[in-house]
Amino acid sequence: MVIKRLHKSAFTVIGKKGSTEDGNGFVAELWKKANAEMEEIFPLIKRDKKGKPIGCWGLRSDFSGELGEWEDGKGLYLAGVEVKEDSFAPFGWTKWTVPESNYISIRVEGKKAEAVKEALAYIEKLHLTVNGAYHEYMNPLAPGQTFLFFPVKDKDAFIFEHPLREDF
Repeated sequence: MVIKRLHKSAFTVIGKKGSTEDGNGFVAELWKKANAEMEEIFPLIKRDKKGKPIGCWGLRSDFSGELGEWEDGKGLYLAGVEVKEDSFAPFGWTKWTVPESNYISIRVEGKKAEAVKEALAYIEKLHLTVNGAYHEYMNPLAPGQTFLFFPVKDKDAFIFEHPLREDF
């Protein structure tokens, strides 16, 4: 698995929000609904220099909506797309802004649970502290390619910005 340390500026996502209380399969249903209704937010989508969408995000949060870690495997999930910061969420959509942070990112190759386990072991090895829920990033130009982003506290600032795609 490919693991990287990186810094990402604050970003905004508009998507469909659900909860683990909605039952098994709720994440897949959120993505299905978001994809079916994406035309409603199409003008808000943040794009690269070539006009391609920056990326899709599966954001996790505790029930406060403050992007804290899930507790006992329970919390909120936002299935959406990165949008311009000043965007307003249309009716039926939810907007979350993710603060600037240092991250450990890992490319998922195989089962997501294994990637989570490997990333957490790497974070522990570096003596870092997870600082909120992890998020999923999907590159729309590479279907099936998923990265997990773990926000971390680090006494040493990360001094580089790692683009998720080469063509920003």
